[in-house]
Amino acid sequence: MSEQLTAFANIDQSLVRRVRAGDLSATESLVRRWQVPIVRFLERRVGNRADAEDLFQETFIRVQMNLDHYDDRRSFKTWIFTIAWRLAANHLRDRKKTIDPGLLDGFASRELSPIQSAMDVDLHASLWATARRVLRGEHYLILWLFYVEQLSPQEISVVTGKTWIAIKTALHRARKRLKLHVRELEKVV
Repeated sequence: MSEQLTAFANIDQSLVRRVRAGDLSATESLVRRWQVPIVRFLERRVGNRADAEDLFQETFIRVQMNLDHYDDRRSFKTWIFTIAWRLAANHLRDRKKTIDPGLLDGFASRELSPIQSAMDVDLHASLWATARRVLRGEHYLILWLFYVEQLSPQEISVVTGKTWIAIKTALHRARKRLKLHVRELEKVV
């Protein structure tokens, strides 16, 4: 798994170098590469698709404007999620919006492999719907970044501006709280 993550990061670094050199096709590749995960994350963060898509556009404008300041010794994934996180926070604060938990229920995290059974799909959807229902918004988002977007606690701390210890604590508390509800889900499914 870590070899896959390293290969993924190497592709990002290569694309960043090409974008800095003025390669427009690399810019398009970088946008295509990050559009789905960033929009998916932003949709959960702000509560609707249209705002998430607008915020994705703003995220990529910021990426383009600040690419010369990006330290390529660091993870591009962490950097872009940090930009998206902050833009979403500003959006929510400026518009005084809150996340409507009902809007987020039932979202699947990633495409499921064909070998998974329909029962697994039901359990997966139920698990994320339950997480959305029983966890505070920030704990849900931290859990999402960890399991779906596969960010490490250290990367999540950079994205959220919290210490990695606070992130590990939030993950622990979220898992502990979900554990009780998962047992109930397993009985139903």
